[in-house]
Amino acid sequence: MATEATIEERIITQGGAILVVDDSKTIRLLLDRILKYYSFACDFACNGEEAIARWNLISFDLILMDLNMPVMDGLSAARIIRRKEIEEEREYTPIVAITGQDVETALQQSLDSGMDALISKPFTKYELLVTISSIIEAYHDISTDRQNGNFSSRPL
Repeated sequence: MATEATIEERIITQGGAILVVDDSKTIRLLLDRILKYYSFACDFACNGEEAIARWNLISFDLILMDLNMPVMDGLSAARIIRRKEIEEEREYTPIVAITGQDVETALQQSLDSGMDALISKPFTKYELLVTISSIIEAYHDISTDRQNGNFSSRPL
């Protein structure tokens, strides 16, 4: 089992661009502080509609998306992103749900909408880093599948 130090080492070498989507300014600031410390470039959206607009403009290595937001929820945004990836033959962008809901229900809803994993609020820095590291590593396999025309696989 990986230790926190091992995860930190691994995540520092990964880096990348992450879109943080949450209607809570506190959560956005918390994630910004943690992610920037580990050399991730962060962009932000307050709802699913803004997330789709940012995703249309910028290529992200990962999206961290709250499930419950005004204007458009995270599940709807994930479905649209997945549909557009296929229709427009765009590169796969891993999406990790962030929620304070019941984990079992939220996990199934997240997976059904095309998300790849779930982090439950409140979360620890270690839980966040383990999830991000695992998704980014698994993403490399997905990228190869997509190049070979298999658009149905997910990292986890």
